Amino acid sequence: MMFDESEIADEANTALLSPRDSLSVKGHEANEQLLLDAWNSGKLHHAWLFTGPKGIGKASLGYQFARFILAGGGEGGGLFGDQPNSLKVSAEHPVYRRMTSGGHSDFQILEKGMMNPDTKRVAENDIPVAIARKAIEFIRLTPAESDWRVILVDAADDLNRNAANALLKVLEEPPARAIFILISHAPGRLLPTIKSRCRKLTFKSIPDESVSELLLSQYPELGNDDAHALARLSEGSVGKAMELQENGGLDLFKMVVSLLSHPQDLSLTKLHSLADTLSRKDAKENYIVFRNLIDWWFKRLLKILAGDHMPKPIFAEEYMAIEACKALMPLGKWLEAADLVNERLWQTEAPSNLDRRQVVIDAFLTLETLAQGR
Repeated sequence: MMFDESEIADEANTALLSPRDSLSVKGHEANEQLLLDAWNSGKLHHAWLFTGPKGIGKASLGYQFARFILAGGGEGGGLFGDQPNSLKVSAEHPVYRRMTSGGHSDFQILEKGMMNPDTKRVAENDIPVAIARKAIEFIRLTPAESDWRVILVDAADDLNRNAANALLKVLEEPPARAIFILISHAPGRLLPTIKSRCRKLTFKSIPDESVSELLLSQYPELGNDDAHALARLSEGSVGKAMELQENGGLDLFKMVVSLLSHPQDLSLTKLHSLADTLSRKDAKENYIVFRNLIDWWFKRLLKILAGDHMPKPIFAEEYMAIEACKALMPLGKWLEAADLVNERLWQTEAPSNLDRRQVVIDAFLTLETLAQGR
């Protein structure tokens, strides 16, 4: 699917907005039509599960659908004004303004980073049961401003076990006029009983060519080669591509590939340069991007070693790194190496809270030791 220039500009501007603020979502028209058909049928299912890779527009469409419901069917009336033909709710609509300001009394978001009412602390790592219970209390109330109450869970993968079980109970016996929209990047982690209570919509990745065009429209300083590399690296996720661009992801990936081209004989100069870059006080987000890239690349390598087809390299040097790693150790050893490196890189988090610089150096030296067969 290709966009014309106006669509590319609109999509790029939308991608800069948070899902809460986005007015439209390109590339998922079939799913939008399914939601419209469900609304127009008069038999709207009470729970929806949006699945697919992170950053491709699931949450944006979730917010759009929530606004549409709370606006009583949006603003997109049919030819005679009888049925809506779009989920669109304009930025001037009171529902849009109240939702973006977080003040709509019939809408609630459920996500990490909210205040846990039991501990009075921000829940950074998951969605605990206390927050889920508050949301359930909310959904059982009578709608105040509209005909519905809506809960959006972004992402349902972050619910801890107790929170998931609490949500399951209300999904099994939902109140009248209650709608649940669950976003999931990894539906395999969800309770099967939660999935069975939801109508599932699958979101597909956007083609690489479209992602690179969107990047070039938003970042004109990017060259074509870098835009195409970011598109392949993001695997069809505009959100991920922009996150990589904003946090130096491509340069970090190039540094990693350069090191992995000779894992048994690491360049200490390059390793220390990478560690210094990631240890700066303002580099926490860069470090998270780096850690995710390492995990992604090891999974990519392991699939190749297990007999999967060779994917198109991000750039030519990556092919050299893959070939070097294939020749160095068998699949079993690389499984061990991937586990050890990823384990080391997470030691910057609680309870270890180790220095990022030392963790990066230690992780790669651990890999070098394995590669040397010691």
